[in-house]
Amino acid sequence: MKYKLLQADAFLTLIAALTVDPVFRFQHILRHRPNDSHNLGVDPDNEFLRVCLTTDIDDPKDFANHIAARFGLGAVNADQLERFETLLSCERASVSRYWDVEPAMQRLRDAGYILCVNSNLWPFAAEHIFNRHGLAKLFHKDGLVLSFKEGLKKDDPDIYLVAPKRFGIAPEHTVFVGDSLQNDCVGPMQHGIKPFLLDRAGAFEGKTIPDGVTRVRDLLQMTEILVG
Repeated sequence: MKYKLLQADAFLTLIAALTVDPVFRFQHILRHRPNDSHNLGVDPDNEFLRVCLTTDIDDPKDFANHIAARFGLGAVNADQLERFETLLSCERASVSRYWDVEPAMQRLRDAGYILCVNSNLWPFAAEHIFNRHGLAKLFHKDGLVLSFKEGLKKDDPDIYLVAPKRFGIAPEHTVFVGDSLQNDCVGPMQHGIKPFLLDRAGAFEGKTIPDGVTRVRDLLQMTEILVG
């Protein structure tokens, strides 16, 4: 078997979510770089995004105050905290697992693959996603590479090598699947990792994608390519 380890993105790969851009909505709650002409109400700050996704504080109040202090925004007031907790509640309630996840992961596991998740997450949705939606049972117990735990965000080159190093598998024997061309395909490919672009909505239909990237419509199509 050429490939031995699979890394899968979480959101829009394993999990669907109706809450869009929750971190930038949190940025709006804190009134960091407000811009009422933008649909999010702020100018999205990628450094704010990075810090939120790499901070391992699971108490909402402590997290909010830590982020506010980091960006010089002062103490979080009661209204801001209430709005943040409502945002987190909506995010958890909007999550659902895609239909193809369990059969695809089961087939790969039966074929001998080590199954890992590599995803940008802040601390609040992780337990809900992996335990309440049954993902934990599908992936290796040591295979969760989550940005808030690793202190690394996808687009940082080192995050793609965490799982291969952890399991002692060369990058060229590793597969990565996700919906982002840059974060889930181009980034891993720079390390020799085989990327699959998961295009559930057909957004890349007819578009040019880099050589070496395989576009698939669902996880079972990827599984057919990998194990037949």
